[in-house]
Amino acid sequence: MSVTGARETAGSSRLDGAGLVDLMCAPSEVVVVGASADESKLSSRALAFLLRYGYRGGLHVVHPRHESILGVPCVPRIKALPRLERAVAIVNLPAHLVPAAVSDLDEAGAGAAVVIGSGFESPSSRPRRELEEVIRRPGFRMRVIGPNCVGTMSVGSGAHLNFSTVLTRRAPRLGRIGLVTQSGALGNGLLMGLLRRGAGIAHWFSTGNEMDTGAMELTAGLLARDDVDVVGIFLEGLTDIDWFDRVSAAAHACGKRLFVYKAARTAAGRAAAGGHTGRLVGPNDATAAVLAEAGFTEVDDLATLADCLVVSAACGTGHRDAAVGIVTVSGASGVIGADRVHEAPGLRLAEPGRDQQAVRLDPRLESANPLDIPFLNETGVFTSAIGAYRASGIFDVTVAVTSGLAHDPATLVSDLVAQDRGPSAPVAPLVLCHLSEDDRLGEEETARLAAAGVAVVPTVERAVAALALTSAPRTRAPDGGSGAHVPSRGGGLGLDEARAVLPGLPWVDWAPAPTVEAARRFGFPAVVKAAGRGIVHRSELGAVAVVTGEDELREAFARVAAACREHDDDVLVQRMAPPGGTEFFVSAMEHPEVGPFALVRPGGLLTELIPGQAIISHRWNAPTRRRRLLGSPVGRLCDGYRGRPVLDVDALLDVVATALDAVAAGQLGFVELNPVFLYESGAATVDVVAGQA
Repeated sequence: MSVTGARETAGSSRLDGAGLVDLMCAPSEVVVVGASADESKLSSRALAFLLRYGYRGGLHVVHPRHESILGVPCVPRIKALPRLERAVAIVNLPAHLVPAAVSDLDEAGAGAAVVIGSGFESPSSRPRRELEEVIRRPGFRMRVIGPNCVGTMSVGSGAHLNFSTVLTRRAPRLGRIGLVTQSGALGNGLLMGLLRRGAGIAHWFSTGNEMDTGAMELTAGLLARDDVDVVGIFLEGLTDIDWFDRVSAAAHACGKRLFVYKAARTAAGRAAAGGHTGRLVGPNDATAAVLAEAGFTEVDDLATLADCLVVSAACGTGHRDAAVGIVTVSGASGVIGADRVHEAPGLRLAEPGRDQQAVRLDPRLESANPLDIPFLNETGVFTSAIGAYRASGIFDVTVAVTSGLAHDPATLVSDLVAQDRGPSAPVAPLVLCHLSEDDRLGEEETARLAAAGVAVVPTVERAVAALALTSAPRTRAPDGGSGAHVPSRGGGLGLDEARAVLPGLPWVDWAPAPTVEAARRFGFPAVVKAAGRGIVHRSELGAVAVVTGEDELREAFARVAAACREHDDDVLVQRMAPPGGTEFFVSAMEHPEVGPFALVRPGGLLTELIPGQAIISHRWNAPTRRRRLLGSPVGRLCDGYRGRPVLDVDALLDVVATALDAVAAGQLGFVELNPVFLYESGAATVDVVAGQA
């Protein structure tokens, strides 16, 4: 399957998506620009890794002063290279030399270049401006990954175009995990953790500043590869949002799992991300909703991301209503595991006691779940019980809790490795964990288990959490968000101006009221209030009042008019909305990562008090918007909650769509509609705060 259609070859046109990833994973030629002859320097690593880890393609080194480096002949400049075919370059030069080198590599026929160096973080820096000019030049064909990245890695081909410190210490094991990380240092940390746990890696892309190639495009390409089963992603921000829908379509089509750890979730994190990479990232709730709807499984930390990748590689993904068996050296850890399974959606504890013949155990044991085996120094009894549970056909996955205090590690590992998962003796997947984070097997034992398809996770809590995430549906029901309200951004357009931009909304009539006589236009009851050009929070300034008679009108008009004079606003009179409606707050704005999105919350004075919201993206079609709204706490208010009337959800969604379309078209920079009254049939929009784009 190709994300972008037919995969093109380097040398014919500019590659993207699957074609770009295919080239990076198995280039026919590699050009190393800026290699050092001093093996103690970082700039020597990429060439050393290519030689050490089995790259078999053509290899070129560009260096102006050396005839050869590490035994590889050098050419003095890029323009002295032969014409390149399906070639990737790694560029490790001072920032001011990079733009010219990238230009020369494109002319030489390279299909892609990995730019390692820093110095491009500031959008105003001269090297960045010059590199952008090269990349955007008409006719420029080569793709650029980076700059300011660690590089890329493909284990099967040996194409290690990086300077990762992890690879100086250990050879990566070939597996079926793909990684995409916007941070090189954090990507190194994730890679180190996975390798220490024996996980097999297929490919890793560190994307850095993403001046040309972003994380979503590379993710789409990895999903299209037959040698990748699961992808782990670390994001600081969504920079190539144009690729997002293609990633979503590819993930749903191929059935592969995407686990993402999204940083910059708070105001402090967003500020740090802006300083670190020059990205602008926005409210996390909108990003989380769009990621979930697209099929990403979001995790809360790096350790969970690693756990999910390890468990997915060993156990697969998508096992709904998975039956879990627990075998443990500790009764307490069994209780904890049972609690976590019971709490986890998509998991359940199976009951082996209903079929005693299916589980053959030591005579001192009776089948139970969890099964406690408190025997010290009887490792064989423990591993035999694990084997019996795995082979019984009762359990979809077995979780086993071991301890160095009770079991011999060598025997434990040998016995578990011998439990064949082949078709002749099929056994269920196994997740092995420990009594505590500090009571672990060594790296060698862990690697042997991983090679045999056994996932090793530090604790039973983390093991069950990872199983739950790998078993969860790809499109999660919304959780209502954090309850964080996006505050009003200040005055802008008044009601009259906003109505001209949003004519399709079901407005409650109003009229200018420059005098108290004009304020009698709609009779009683009515509302006297500021127009909203200079006053946003009317209630806080006494600039809104419900009047039911002549005496109230005169007092209210005087108070509202005084506030309007002070804040350069005008007085309006408005009909009362029809009785019996439920108040909602609808807000639409432009998100710097995911585009226009809307929030729907309880309205009126309760907007900032009651938690729970629906997040609706402009990217979603009408059925998806409806499903996301009804699946939220706000949506449940519309659907006959506790005997309340069933409200006209379609009318509310029409209001949302009108607001979103105005922002998407650039007519408004933001719009807040509060309250919007919703009825069993129809809706009524009372007030608006809006600003021009």
